[in-house]
Amino acid sequence: MTVGFAGVFLALFLVSAWGLLAFIMRRTFPQSGNMVRCAAALVLLWSVVVACSFGLSLLGLMAGFWLWVAVPLVPLVLLCVALILQWRLDDESDVVDSRNELANADHGWTTWIRPIDGVWALVISYVFVFGLFQLPVDWDTIAYHLPIVDHWIQSGDLCVQDSAFWYVPGNNELLAYCLCCGFDGDFLAQLHNLLPATLLVVVLITLCRELQLDHRLMWLVVLSVVFTQPVLRQIISAENDIGVVALFLSAVLFGWRFARDGRHADLILFGCSVGLLLGIKYYALAYVAVAMAIAVGWMLVGKQYRKGGLLLVAAVFGVLLLGAFWYLRNWMLAGSPLFPKGILGMPDQWAEMRPGFRHSNLLRSGRSEVWLLLLRAWLIHGGPVAWLTIVASCLIPIAVLRRGKQIWVSVRSGECQLQNWLALFATASMVVYLITPNVVETELGTLNMLLLQYHPVRFGMCAFVVGVLVLSTVVRGQFDPTSTATTLSKPRWTTIGSA
Repeated sequence: MTVGFAGVFLALFLVSAWGLLAFIMRRTFPQSGNMVRCAAALVLLWSVVVACSFGLSLLGLMAGFWLWVAVPLVPLVLLCVALILQWRLDDESDVVDSRNELANADHGWTTWIRPIDGVWALVISYVFVFGLFQLPVDWDTIAYHLPIVDHWIQSGDLCVQDSAFWYVPGNNELLAYCLCCGFDGDFLAQLHNLLPATLLVVVLITLCRELQLDHRLMWLVVLSVVFTQPVLRQIISAENDIGVVALFLSAVLFGWRFARDGRHADLILFGCSVGLLLGIKYYALAYVAVAMAIAVGWMLVGKQYRKGGLLLVAAVFGVLLLGAFWYLRNWMLAGSPLFPKGILGMPDQWAEMRPGFRHSNLLRSGRSEVWLLLLRAWLIHGGPVAWLTIVASCLIPIAVLRRGKQIWVSVRSGECQLQNWLALFATASMVVYLITPNVVETELGTLNMLLLQYHPVRFGMCAFVVGVLVLSTVVRGQFDPTSTATTLSKPRWTTIGSA
């Protein structure tokens, strides 16, 4: 296939796939804002790419541009079924939307060019200039993210073992493969993180609107996340931590929307988010467990057993359809689903490759200098807002414990307040961050990861993003001129930023 023909085919693929999904989401969420529809379409597009890739690989049709043909067919079939049966994925006509008008409002153009539009123009220019015309420079991209995609293109097989890191889950790399599969090279691969980055921004804006944050505070939250080093570096590389953050936040959003409204569309998107998250990388397993445990546990505490069961079933189906493939592949080819780490008596090569692995996380490092190096890393690679958030996030678990009874009563009574939901996710995310391997070091006694500074920040992005959302509700409650003394005197997690 010539480059010109492949380029035209890729453009048609992107336009048709996005157009069909956008139309389906408009029918699925007729009363929701464009941000919710965009987030839903992005999650569904990612899910379709992954599911089609698994199917084509099993059929031996992974080579060439078959993926570009298969992906638009799935939403087309869904659309045809919906039109023929006159059926929508979710009937919202009889559901009373309890959100504030600010959450639903599609804010029009007050001027032709706004300051924030200039910021996004700079970001987009940065992505295309450095992501398209500059060769990759980071070690992870060169060592295994791009080689994995290259071997898939050459072999047409997701089970090929020619790459040194062939065993890592590849849901994020499948986006790069989707952009490159019709070409002879991987020159578009570094643009694939545009989808996870867009999903991250859209979900952040949606959650800020659900929290009823002022526009200035909302953009402070969004830009403080976008302008961290992990996000800026990964939108022009093939790394995948930004995908973990985006899908985890997507699971938080759609899980809460289902808990609040009980819409089946939100349930499906929660399952898709969890399943995709499982297939990004190994440390995302902990965030999958957090999302499932909090969502299902919330329903059980509120005596909504049917909703809890549906959430569990959706998550399990999402995991089986969109994430389990990588672990089954490793089990069949290498003897362990977490290869090279062995579990349940399986061969464990990781213990030989990384002696002292158990002490590579923050909680078990056992050295006081670790914490000062950690704060320095967050200040340099995260910025002042991220540094303040990580410092203040230590107070969130304390606040949750202090207000545990009020939160329990609120959930028990059937209330579904977003700030309580986020507080639980922020607490669990901080715990996961403390036990995430390789944050401190990969070679025993060297503190090499902390000294490099970038790596402890990228591993902690989930804790930072959820934490900054929780703390933004506190800032709003303290400085919002419409707040009253009566409101501020009540338990903060059940009054401030109610959605």
